[in-house]
Amino acid sequence: MIGYLWCAEGMGLNRPSVLLLWITGLLALALVAGGQVAELTRWPLPSGNALPYGIGGGTDGLVYFAEFSLDRIGQLDPVSNEVRERNVGDGPFGLVMGDGSSLHFTLSRENALELLVFVGGGAKWALPTPGAWPEALVAAPAGPGRVNLWFNERNAKKVVRFSPATVAVTLPLIVSPPQPVTPLTTQVTPVVTAVVPEDFPGNPMLPPPIALLVPKTSGPFTEWASMITDRYLERVAVAPAGRVWFTHGVAPLSVLDPETNTVLLSRPVPRPWRWPWVGMVGSGSPTPTDPRSVFLTRQRPTSACRPYPR
Repeated sequence: MIGYLWCAEGMGLNRPSVLLLWITGLLALALVAGGQVAELTRWPLPSGNALPYGIGGGTDGLVYFAEFSLDRIGQLDPVSNEVRERNVGDGPFGLVMGDGSSLHFTLSRENALELLVFVGGGAKWALPTPGAWPEALVAAPAGPGRVNLWFNERNAKKVVRFSPATVAVTLPLIVSPPQPVTPLTTQVTPVVTAVVPEDFPGNPMLPPPIALLVPKTSGPFTEWASMITDRYLERVAVAPAGRVWFTHGVAPLSVLDPETNTVLLSRPVPRPWRWPWVGMVGSGSPTPTDPRSVFLTRQRPTSACRPYPR
């Protein structure tokens, strides 16, 4: 059994420029069951300063990615090793795939959300809050709209649901010229290290603080302003049941129930760690991480927490 993990490289600006040909590229990691062999494949992008970020696989077998500094969406064919690019709005960042070659993505510098059909047209929606700086974009399991997506407004300290009732796009046929790229594949020997997690079960007699947030709806956008206003709202993740987790760095993790408009604040562990990013695992356990830390953590939906040394 082989699994594939796709990721983009290139958001670090302090690396030597001579390495940008490979740092600013796409990477696929093939993991073979049993931990015997891992195959690492890199595709350099045509432009060395693209700063790729959001990435996703389409149902057509192609890989799509956002090029933040070039204001483009790229398409990689990992079979023919060709890259095609489309010009889009200012500062594409988070990306979520739709049907076929359609995708939604945030435009951080333009303060908007855009839909692109890679071989056709698209649509664009301006955010209701000026200077919000939208970043991470995630799909929701359900919602009131034809499309249901969540994202964070970093500067505005808000979590936002995008749920338009209808989506109208123009449908011209646009064919982008292919640009051949040469992948570099290397074999990697996995290093397996056993770790012992620490448990912080919390106090069931002291549940997390709860508060009511009043949402504001403007067109297809519904915004919930965070109670924490002195720190950027860094990342957002959606659990299968529909609850929305978000982070403020050193502040407590927050979880929003959009059905009741209530938010719970939950500090992962009794230590002053930073939690800039959060993702979902299993049936709905958020996993906050800090790339500068030697720990990753699984937060149970209650107040319990389990950090794992990395």
